[in-house]
Amino acid sequence: MAQNNIEKYIAECNRQTGAVLQEGLVLVDAQGDILTANASICSMLGYGSDELKGKNFIDISTNLEHLGDAARKKIAAFKLYYFHHSEQHPLSMMFFTRDGAPVDVTMRSVITRDKKGETVVAAGVIQQVQEQIQKNDLNPQIDPQHFWALEQNYRSLLQHSGDGILITDFNSLIVTVNDALVRMLGYENAQEIAGRYLLELAPVEGAFTSATGEQIVFDKTYYETQIEITNRLFETGHAGCTLYMFHKNGHIVPVEATMSLLTDPEGNRRGTIAICRDITERLIAEKQTHEAKLFMENVFETARDGVYVTDSMGRTKMVNRAFCDVTGYSQGDLIGIKPASLLPEEADIEVTRQIINAMSSHDDMSLFETKWQRKDGTIFPVEVRLAVLKTAAGEDNGIVATVRDITERVLAQEALQRAYADLENKVKERTENLEDMNTALRVLLKGREEDKHSHEEKILANINELVMPYLNRLKGTRLDERQRASISIIEANLKDIIAPFGSKSAARNLSLTPSEIQIANLIKHGMTAKEIAGITSLSPRTIECHRASIRKKLGIKNRKVNLRVYLLSSY
Repeated sequence: MAQNNIEKYIAECNRQTGAVLQEGLVLVDAQGDILTANASICSMLGYGSDELKGKNFIDISTNLEHLGDAARKKIAAFKLYYFHHSEQHPLSMMFFTRDGAPVDVTMRSVITRDKKGETVVAAGVIQQVQEQIQKNDLNPQIDPQHFWALEQNYRSLLQHSGDGILITDFNSLIVTVNDALVRMLGYENAQEIAGRYLLELAPVEGAFTSATGEQIVFDKTYYETQIEITNRLFETGHAGCTLYMFHKNGHIVPVEATMSLLTDPEGNRRGTIAICRDITERLIAEKQTHEAKLFMENVFETARDGVYVTDSMGRTKMVNRAFCDVTGYSQGDLIGIKPASLLPEEADIEVTRQIINAMSSHDDMSLFETKWQRKDGTIFPVEVRLAVLKTAAGEDNGIVATVRDITERVLAQEALQRAYADLENKVKERTENLEDMNTALRVLLKGREEDKHSHEEKILANINELVMPYLNRLKGTRLDERQRASISIIEANLKDIIAPFGSKSAARNLSLTPSEIQIANLIKHGMTAKEIAGITSLSPRTIECHRASIRKKLGIKNRKVNLRVYLLSSY
């Protein structure tokens, strides 16, 4: 801003403050830098006539000896803090002389603003406070025992409070804190905190890690909110808020604070007391609850199945989007009514019965299928799942129900049943055809087996009856070695030819001698012993011996079995 404009505002400010000026006068710009100070304030604080010019207001209202640059910068952020609070009412506060000695004063301010309402120049009129009551001038009518009792009560309340307690003077200098606050902020004892400025414990701007694990960013909005709370404290004497305080290890602790002004016997404001409660666990629980609530709301709204929730009287109090979509009703149509009343009569009865059963039997879940009706009158199949809601005392408090449109599933089941029935019919038809084919095949196989058996029988009979006897006769004639060897080879090869047949009769025939096979074949053809003896040139007695041997080898000796009948049935 141009120098001539500033001088204009200074002149205007001097004019306004002239009416209230009693003692010292200091003028500052919007940054809190001192533009001018009169001789009275310079004398009060031990400065020369021009030494205050160019300093900041915090240089005379704050003891900066123990403060680092970071703390000084933080306090400087509250540039016109005291001027704003003393604009309407005189403010009791403390100034510090050039040597650091405290001076009790009261200040009344006048602020000049531009057209936008921004502060341009602020004037502070300062009056030094004279000591009104000497230490030894106590009212003789007040009982010292009474003071002792009050002191004891104060100490007991301070030290045994579960909440942190912090007391400051009007310059925001911390006078005392209790053990609960010391523990809350991670210090060893109260001496580590007492004597510091309150703003050293509070974040103003920047990003910090909270005890809840979150990253908290403080900007101008947070600063302005704290100023508003402070204004309310000065205006009403009480204020409550949620703020943050620095823990010793550097993170910030969320605090719920209740603040009150402290006054002296004359009613002058002399400081503040704040009761602070660490709400870290509460905020974590609230965050978890909020996240769970959001999660459940998202699940509720994005669920593919329709969901509705009723109160204890069965009236709908919540429905999700899917339920509206599946039924064709809007939320406005459904809230406050009984959903079962929208159903066909038979479905209404079924749903009502299921609800009553679930509540009376205290079932956690009831699953059944029924029919539902859309707003346009369409009836469709649904699967309904009911759960009973309980109060903390265990009393029934309504139901939550999911409604799933199972039209596609029902159609698929019906199609599957039809396909299954068709398949059953086809299987039955094919089974009958296969049985007929199997019967025919068994007949064919049996005929073939009989033909095969008959063929084998003929081959065996021909070899045993027509070939082997003559080989045996040749073997009994006068043969040389070569001829005898050839006949042995022929006999062996014939046996190899009939061996694969493996039939029972073949095995039995091969156990008979060639003469016995010849005689057995003749017996099978119905010849008598005399007739066989004539053909074979053997005596009837010899034939009888062969018959006895054949019966023995066939396992029918001493049995009342006709040899010819046996041979016909087995060979």
